[in-house]
Amino acid sequence: MRRITVLIVLLSLSALPGAVHGLHAGPIARETISGDSLDVSMVGRWPYGACFTVTVDGERAIAYAGSGGGIIVQDVSDPTNPQELSRIETPGFVRALAHASHYLYVADGGPGLVVIDVSDPASPVVVGSFDTPDYAWGVMADLDYAYVADGDDGLRIISVADPANPAEVGSLDTPYYAVDVDVDAGYAYVADEASGIRVVQVTDPSNPVEVGSFDTAGYARGVDIYGGYAYVADGSTGLLILSITDPANPSEVGSLDTPGSAYRVVSNGTYAWLADWDAGLRIISVTDPANPAELGFLDTPGYANDIDVSAGNVYLSVSAYATGLWIISIVDPVNPSQIGGVAMADYAEVLTVENGYAWVADGATNLAVLSVADPTHPVEVASRSRSLAFGWDVALAGEYAFVADGEAGMDVYSVSDPANPTWTSSIDTPSEAQGDRPHRHDRARGRRGWRPEGLVCRRSRQPGRDRLPRHARLRDGRPDRWNPRLRGRW
Repeated sequence: MRRITVLIVLLSLSALPGAVHGLHAGPIARETISGDSLDVSMVGRWPYGACFTVTVDGERAIAYAGSGGGIIVQDVSDPTNPQELSRIETPGFVRALAHASHYLYVADGGPGLVVIDVSDPASPVVVGSFDTPDYAWGVMADLDYAYVADGDDGLRIISVADPANPAEVGSLDTPYYAVDVDVDAGYAYVADEASGIRVVQVTDPSNPVEVGSFDTAGYARGVDIYGGYAYVADGSTGLLILSITDPANPSEVGSLDTPGSAYRVVSNGTYAWLADWDAGLRIISVTDPANPAELGFLDTPGYANDIDVSAGNVYLSVSAYATGLWIISIVDPVNPSQIGGVAMADYAEVLTVENGYAWVADGATNLAVLSVADPTHPVEVASRSRSLAFGWDVALAGEYAFVADGEAGMDVYSVSDPANPTWTSSIDTPSEAQGDRPHRHDRARGRRGWRPEGLVCRRSRQPGRDRLPRHARLRDGRPDRWNPRLRGRW
């Protein structure tokens, strides 16, 4: 019996509300899939996925946004009209970005650290990489060293003096799970989730030593150092401010509970800007660190998970339902407003392959169409989205595609021209239309199984067994947004 292994990862091209320019998507991640008795191998992938990180080069007005397994480079000299300059794939899933001079350092999940030369933003080039032992979640870098928050394997210190040959020079295991890191004055501050903030002396990179710690009340997921304070995104407990005047004895000076789950934070000593997951952007006055106070906020339909600030604007990475890069003016901190953005891919739920095309029920995008005539190079030829529609399943009949759209019922598209699908009608259903397959929901925790990547095509090495599956369905998802894995086999 023919069996082809396919990895489905989630992506959608949902448009951002407000002024959005350039509907684009960036590459997705690869996860290891064990072969079966037919010994399959990957021949191509459509590498577009969710946006989980952003960093901005303010001097050159260049924004780098992670998109699944790749990075989209944008000229933001006019933040109301960002222009794509280039995109570059990475071997993993882009979790965090840092830039120093003309190099971009990528915490790339399973494959570890990737170094990219961005001296010409229109032609970025991967110049080096280093496979860390666990899963690279966070990174901070200068021209000599990259500091990687590597999950179960704590802090890894990697020499990048020769960008083409990164080499680990030191490491320190942390008690729990390292997901973010910032470095200041010879100390690395590691956000270690359940064990809070770990303070590591790195004056000798080959011999990092923990000198202090602070066990936060929540899960420390982000940290930013400024002016003698550590600003901590502490999950469900919100923003925490620590004095680090004595790095060996960090102490709490103030905190503010936020409505969402604090994920990343940036501060300039006057304001703290917080990516608050399902509660969007929160702007907090920290002029009195003992009494932080929220000034303004901007909710997002999706999940705000990373943040950077440049020239009076917040750059926010958002996944799910309105995924992509949001550009928000904070000239008036009480009334932040979105002024631009770039929509990206999000969740691929189900695909059907017919006549050289893959028809993808693509979450918030609703329907995406890929040409797979050359399986080594899948190409997106069209996408369609509708308000309130979330594509769960898709089926073809003749010249029509039928998309199960959850609360929006079912949409019908004419697809006689695959490059130009035309919405023809919709049907309201009594309850959520999700196709004919069960979905892994974790309703008690209020979240779906996490599926943040794209499409991978795999081919059997045995003769005559290299055709794509006609209809592929997700079999299993792991409802753990911090460590996504998804495998399917047909």
